[in-house]
Amino acid sequence: MGESSRTYESVRTYESVARGYSKWLINELGMRTHTWLFHQLYETEFTWTVERDGNRATNGIYMRDRYSYETGERLPDDWRDYPCSLAEVLASLAFAMEESFLYDPDGETGSDVWMREMLENCGLWKLDDMEVERHPYKSIDAYEDAVDRILNRRYAWDGSGGLFPLMRPDGDQRTEELWSQMNSYVLEKISLR
Repeated sequence: MGESSRTYESVRTYESVARGYSKWLINELGMRTHTWLFHQLYETEFTWTVERDGNRATNGIYMRDRYSYETGERLPDDWRDYPCSLAEVLASLAFAMEESFLYDPDGETGSDVWMREMLENCGLWKLDDMEVERHPYKSIDAYEDAVDRILNRRYAWDGSGGLFPLMRPDGDQRTEELWSQMNSYVLEKISLR
């Protein structure tokens, strides 16, 4: 009896923590009108073809710790063992970009702004909840196409169609790790201000 009770308790804990974590990410990333998109990204495991992008998965998993720290929520012991989702990688990149801008008098560099910009760059931001409700099959196709393009590096050499398109790339962005792409993108944004 004790074993099945422990199993039930850990499943219940995982599910309740996952719900709270999802809500927290949705709010932090400004995705309240894009909940379908968020949940798709959250259910999509992050995979990579450029070796150093494994670091992005590690950073994505650290978002769980950030949630725990900021909310005081105690996480199940094995929560870090679950694979990293695409939503978590994008969240970690959005938070990193927010922290890259130490001061912004216009207040336009929050993680929600960066998340929106990445999703606009790859064509996913248009999939708000109303659009998905009107055109569910078309939305699923658009989502799958964009995710395939991002994860398999099927965007243009300058990053167009991906998360970080550049006006003046130093090389083929498809071979650069996401961290380098992000830094080039942020530096280009700073130089345009």
